[in-house]
Amino acid sequence: MNKQSEVIAAQLDLSPAIQTRKLVKGLDPSMVSKKQGFSYIEGCQAIASANEIFGFGKWSTFLEIIKVNTISVDKAGKQGWKTGIVMKVRVDVCMANKSYSSHEDVGLGFATSYKDEIETYDSAYKEAKTDGIKRCLRHYGNQFGNSLYFKGNPVHDGNPDSEGWDEERFMRLEKELTEASDKKSAFESRLDIINNCGG
Repeated sequence: MNKQSEVIAAQLDLSPAIQTRKLVKGLDPSMVSKKQGFSYIEGCQAIASANEIFGFGKWSTFLEIIKVNTISVDKAGKQGWKTGIVMKVRVDVCMANKSYSSHEDVGLGFATSYKDEIETYDSAYKEAKTDGIKRCLRHYGNQFGNSLYFKGNPVHDGNPDSEGWDEERFMRLEKELTEASDKKSAFESRLDIINNCGG
């Protein structure tokens, strides 16, 4: 079974427990990229993980440009343009338990071109959008790079993610969720009895 088939198969059996297991699982060190001393995950990887964990069509984005600024630049007598874009981004998710979740953040994008001013806008827009989406998704867990914010995490050096999957932790979380659901059901049953007694 290839990777795409595995993703599709996982989508057919996406229970809340499976989704939680995926969200708290440690980030694969091979997904971590480095640039100027900073660790990050690529935008395409964040989107692929969102499709796998939340499901195709189960999450969406809202974008609003807050500010655009383009200035002229000069390099060795050659004129160019530099554009910066600030964008408000919101990610909306329909979770496996049918509840809705939303996170909002800001994305920043910068681009320089000595060929075409519009090219700087296009590149800066894409960068701001991707940056904002990744910042929103990180609120959902380590698979979206949240554990990269911990400086001492060995995942920065290609080692296992210290903030990752813990079977005992998952079992404890699953038990707490089950108990909370049972308490809610018991409360709703008692409420129905009270309401049906002409109270």
